Amino acid sequence: MQIFLIINAIAYLALGLWCALAPQKAAEAVGFTLKGQQGIAEFVAVYGGLEFSIGLICLFLFLNPDFHRIGIAGLAIFYGSIVCFRSYALIKFGQDISQGWYFFGFEIISFILSLLLLRK
Repeated sequence: MQIFLIINAIAYLALGLWCALAPQKAAEAVGFTLKGQQGIAEFVAVYGGLEFSIGLICLFLFLNPDFHRIGIAGLAIFYGSIVCFRSYALIKFGQDISQGWYFFGFEIISFILSLLLLRK
């Protein structure tokens, strides 16, 4: 559980920083086109802030052993929701998601791992 939490902490802290420090490249990687300063600011605030906050939550959970199981349950809900919504999007809008397939693979694996960890 600890390893899973710290991997997620590091990954989401890094993603949040990437969104904040290189918003155009980060947005392009997921298929967004940012228009003007307002679009960039919104992407940095929402995506950067959200990704970074997920990383901080995972770091907090990692540092507090009493919350490891709750953290894994939260990640199962988090990844399960993403997998469901991304699956819906693939069915509804098509499968031409380029680098999104890497994210989808990571999300599916993370969802399965979180469920397996909860069984222990």
